[in-house]
Amino acid sequence: MTSQILGLFPGNHIASAITMMVTVVQSLLGVFAAMAVGHMLRLGTLDAACIALATFVASGALTTTKTGFALTVLVPSSTLC
Repeated sequence: MTSQILGLFPGNHIASAITMMVTVVQSLLGVFAAMAVGHMLRLGTLDAACIALATFVASGALTTTKTGFALTVLVPSSTLC
């Protein structure tokens, strides 16, 4: 849906910033879900955080590079035109 905003306002830096923020939040959705499950299971904060980090890495949002780690943000193909 946010890629449609870019289609309406091509070259607008505000629309690009909103799209990037939404994409980053979508990448972190697994972390929020894992923390909620940890809370429902009455786990400690560190235990829930470990589950959240494992979910974050397993989702493919975090990848390794030569210099460390990078947040992988998938851009819909319609925004590349």
